[in-house]
Amino acid sequence: MSQNKPTPPRTILFATIFSKLKKVLTYEPANKPKPFILEEKMNEAAETNIEDSQLKPKSLVKKTTLKHLVSQAERTLEYSKDAASYLEVLKKEIIKTKTKEDRKSILKKINYTSSNLKKIKNSITQPLTSFDNSLPAEKRSVSTSLSENKELLRNLYHLPLNTNLILHDFVIKGEIPLKATLVFFDGLINKEIINTSIIEPLTRGKNTLLTENFFPENNAPTQAALSILPSHITKKIDSINDVLSAINIGDSVLFIENSSEAIIVETKGSEHRSIERAQVEQSIRGSQAAFVELLDVNIGMMRNRMPTNDLISETLPIGDRIPTTCSIMYLKSLANEQIVAEVRRRLQGVRTDFVADLGMVEQFIEDQKTIFMPKTLQTERPDRVASYLAEGRIALFLNGSPFAMIIPVSFFTFFQFIEDYSMKLPTATFTRILRLSGMFIATLLPGIYISLVYFHQETLPTNLLIAIVNARQNIPFPAIVEILIMEIAFELIREAGLRVPGLLGATISIVGAIIIGQAAVTAKLVSQIIVVLIAITGLASFTIPEYRMATTLSLIRFAFLFFGYFAGFVGIGMGLFLFTMYLCYIKSFGISYMAPLGAKTFLGSDLFIRNPVYNQELRPDFINAKDKRRQPHISRTWEHEEPVNRKK
Repeated sequence: MSQNKPTPPRTILFATIFSKLKKVLTYEPANKPKPFILEEKMNEAAETNIEDSQLKPKSLVKKTTLKHLVSQAERTLEYSKDAASYLEVLKKEIIKTKTKEDRKSILKKINYTSSNLKKIKNSITQPLTSFDNSLPAEKRSVSTSLSENKELLRNLYHLPLNTNLILHDFVIKGEIPLKATLVFFDGLINKEIINTSIIEPLTRGKNTLLTENFFPENNAPTQAALSILPSHITKKIDSINDVLSAINIGDSVLFIENSSEAIIVETKGSEHRSIERAQVEQSIRGSQAAFVELLDVNIGMMRNRMPTNDLISETLPIGDRIPTTCSIMYLKSLANEQIVAEVRRRLQGVRTDFVADLGMVEQFIEDQKTIFMPKTLQTERPDRVASYLAEGRIALFLNGSPFAMIIPVSFFTFFQFIEDYSMKLPTATFTRILRLSGMFIATLLPGIYISLVYFHQETLPTNLLIAIVNARQNIPFPAIVEILIMEIAFELIREAGLRVPGLLGATISIVGAIIIGQAAVTAKLVSQIIVVLIAITGLASFTIPEYRMATTLSLIRFAFLFFGYFAGFVGIGMGLFLFTMYLCYIKSFGISYMAPLGAKTFLGSDLFIRNPVYNQELRPDFINAKDKRRQPHISRTWEHEEPVNRKK
C-alpha cells in the first residue's frame, strides 16, 4: 500500500505566500452593507423608519401570532376570575336578602354558572401553566407558589454555592397573615433601607388592608404590600428575567404567597470610590472632579453639571452572559438623530459574553475596525463631557469604567482641552499651537535627523555638522541603531513609570532616564546628541492631552524613522502624503476624521486659533447639530446699554 507523503515545508510556505499575494492583488467586492455616512438632512419618514427599526426587533414580528393568542387567553382568564368573584359576592348578598324558595332556585343557577366559569378558568390556566413551564427558567413568569419561586431562584443562582444571595423569609401581619420572601445580594444593598423601609412596615403593626375582602386571584397581597411600602422605590414585575436583572444590580425583590407578581424595591447601596481629583487629565483652572466606577454616580454628576430636562440618558445592557449597563447621553434638542440611532443600533448589535471596559465597547462599535487611530475620545472630566454635549455630540458611559466616551470626534479634537476656554486668547492660542507643534516634533524629529545624517548633510551648517561628527566618534553603531536603542529604552521607562504605583513611578521615570542616558553616553553606546533628540521627542509627546493619541503617534514615529532611513526627505514627504490620505479615509460615526479641513463644511473659529468665547457663535458644522447657533451675534448685550450710574 502506498502511504501519503508529507507536504514539504517549502510547498506550504509557497502556498501561504501565494494566497496572501492573491488576497492583496485580487479585488473582491465586500459582501457587506454600505457603511454609515452622516447625511446633511433627514426627512421625517426616514427618521421614523430609523426609530421604528431600533425600537422593534425583528424577532417580535415572528412572534405576533403567539403573543396574540396568549393575550387572548389572559384576557379570557381575567374575565373568568372577575365573573367568578362577582358571582361569589352576589351569592352572599342573595343569601341575606331573598326568601328560602327564591333563594334555592337562584342559588342553583348561580352555582351552575360558577362551576362552568371555574371549568373555563381551569381549561385556560392549565395550557398557560404548561406553556410557561416549557420555557427556560429565565423566561418564565412569577408563580403564585412562594416555594416554587424560591426553588427556582436557588437553582438559577446555584445555592448553596452562592453564599451571598440572601432569601429572607418573614410573615406580613394582618387579618390574613401572608408568607413572604425578600431576595437580595449581600454587599450590593443598603441594609438600613431594607430594615426601615421594607421589613419594619410589613411585620410591625396590623395591616388592615389584608382582609378577607381581598381575593388572591386578583394579586391583592401585592397591592396591599405596595400600599404599605414607599411608592418611590417600588415597582411591580411578573417575569423571572426582570427579577434576575433587579437582583443582579443591587435591588431587592419581594415575593408574596398567592401572588403572581413580585415587587422590586430599590435598595442599591454598594461601596464605591468617592469622587476624587482627576489623575490623568489634570488642569490648573476649572473643575477638579473626576468620574468614578459607578454608573449612577457618573450620571448624577452630569445632571448636576447640566440641570436641564433636555439631557437624555438611555440605558441598555451589553453582554449576553454577564450584562453590563451602558448609558447613551445627549441633549435632545441638539444631538443629530441619525448619529444617536446609529450608536444605539451598534450597541444593540454587540454580541459577546462580557464587556469589562469602555475601550472594549469602542472596538465593538467603531468604524473601520482595522485602523489603529483612536476614533473616539475618552475623558474622566465631567466638565469636558458637558462642553462636548453642548456642541451636539454624544457621550457613552459604562458601569465599572471611570471614563466617558465622546462621539463623534475629529483628529483636531484630541489636541483641544477644556482649560483652553478658561484662558485669554493669546495664552490659549499659544498653548494650542504648542500642542500641534509637539505632535509634529514627536512624530517627525527622529526621521528628520536620520534623513539629514544619511542623505542631506549639505543642508546642515558646517559647525553643526562637525559637532555631530565629533559626537559620533567611537560609537560602534550606526545612527539608526542609536535611535532605536534610545527609543526602546525611553518607552520602557515610560511604561514602567505608569505601572509602578504612586510617587515611586515618577521617581523611576526621572532617575531611570538620567542614569540610563548618562551610562549609555559614557559607555560610548550612543552619542550625546541622540540623548538630547530622544528627550525632546519624549517631552513633545507629553504635550498631547489624549494618552491614546500620544501612544499611536509614538508608533507612527517609527514608520517615519524608517521612511527617512531608506529615502531621506523624499521618504518623509511620501510618508506624510500617505499618512494624510490615511487620515482623510477614516470616519468617526459617519464624520470625516479630518473635519473641518477634510470635509465640505464651515471651517469655524476654534481650530488652530482659539477665538474669544464671545465670538464663538456657531457650533462645529461637521457635527450637524439640530441648532447650529450657540449664542446670538451680540452676546455681550451690556455693552449696548447705559451704565448704572448714567441711567436717568
